[in-house]
Amino acid sequence: MIHSMGTISLALNSNVIQGSNTYFQTVGKTTTGTLLIIELPQIGSQLLQVVAVVSDTELRVSKVDGTPYLSPVALQNIKYGLCKNFTHTTTAEIAKQLAELTAKWQRRETEMTGWYASDDDAYPVTDFLGTQKPVPTPAFINRLTQVASTASSDLSQMAAAIEQNKQTLATVEPRLSEFESKFTQAQAQNSNVNTKHNEVVLKHGQVSDVFNVVQNMAATVEAKHGEVSGFSESISEQAKQVTLFVEHSSAHSKLSIEAAQAAQQFKAQCEDILTQTQTFGDTLTQSVTDAKSAISQDKNNAITHVAELSEQLTTRVEEAKEQIAANSSAVTTQVNQFAGMIKSSESSAKDAANTAILKANACTIKADELTRSQVDLVNNIAQVAAQIEKPAEQVSAIAKDITNDKANVELLKKHSAAHSAISMLALETMLSNTHNIQAAFSAALDGTLTHDQINNLFN
Repeated sequence: MIHSMGTISLALNSNVIQGSNTYFQTVGKTTTGTLLIIELPQIGSQLLQVVAVVSDTELRVSKVDGTPYLSPVALQNIKYGLCKNFTHTTTAEIAKQLAELTAKWQRRETEMTGWYASDDDAYPVTDFLGTQKPVPTPAFINRLTQVASTASSDLSQMAAAIEQNKQTLATVEPRLSEFESKFTQAQAQNSNVNTKHNEVVLKHGQVSDVFNVVQNMAATVEAKHGEVSGFSESISEQAKQVTLFVEHSSAHSKLSIEAAQAAQQFKAQCEDILTQTQTFGDTLTQSVTDAKSAISQDKNNAITHVAELSEQLTTRVEEAKEQIAANSSAVTTQVNQFAGMIKSSESSAKDAANTAILKANACTIKADELTRSQVDLVNNIAQVAAQIEKPAEQVSAIAKDITNDKANVELLKKHSAAHSAISMLALETMLSNTHNIQAAFSAALDGTLTHDQINNLFN
């Protein structure tokens, strides 16, 4: 919009515009930044901008680039023109956008030059929204290409190694199955040994019970013998006392009634003691008057009874010893048979272990441990045969060794399965890394490489 009402005057070397009927504010709505166009004689047209609107008749101006303006001449009542709101016109917007585009292009040119020449992994580049983002440099992409090439070669070698491990595992598995079947047979033999061991333990318990009964009977006989001897001595002493009291009673018949009653009471007590003694002894059936002969007869009977019990005890002990010897012989036979069966299977187990060692390096240590366990098992069985006096402990040791061998076999299987799982996991990881590298390389060639693809290469 052009405002040119009235005329203006300029003073020499001044930036003040004096107007006449100009109405800069009330009509022209002049604001700071409005362009002023004037025609100077012999100088030509000049384009100025308003820096201050003082009143309807006074303005202060400067050059368009913002530098101070001083009028080179003094003029009176000249025409003018004010271009109001030029900054909001279409031309001004286009000029502004063109300037911004030029600045962006210049900045992009500088950043792309630095990006191409940089040796860093990423270089900051500003996008069209004004956001700086790190972009992988050509040098970094070249390094990634070399890494991808090296990784591809390593993957090929690893795939060949995995295939070789699979073939080795395929040859080891039949050997494990064969050993498992033989181990089942050994386990059955061990069950038989355990059964025989239980029978031996049962017989041993029976012999111990009989021996304890015999010991108790012997102790009872000894106790009865001691009691009989004590009673015999006591009865003899009491008989002497009775005889003495009778003699005293005859000699002192004239003693007082109290003494006679006391003697009579004492005699009655002696007779009670003799009666109790006769009841206590099973073999003392005669009267107190025949105490000496009865005691002698009971003593002879007791000695005879002790001799009979001793003979019975000796017979039962000998029978128990013979039974123990027979049971020990049976256990020895069973153990020797089991040792022979273990020795017969030892050579085949060693051959299977040696074959597994040659075919699978990963199973070498476990196969050696298994072979040593079998050798120890044979040695333990030989020791059992040599030391049959302790069958229970040796049979338990054999069962424990067989259990350990079974655990070693299970552990060997688990190790083989673990090696296979690790190989498959490594193969899957390498395939995933190869896929990520190929995707990143293709994106780099297409110019669409993202930060997520770069991060995936190092995760």
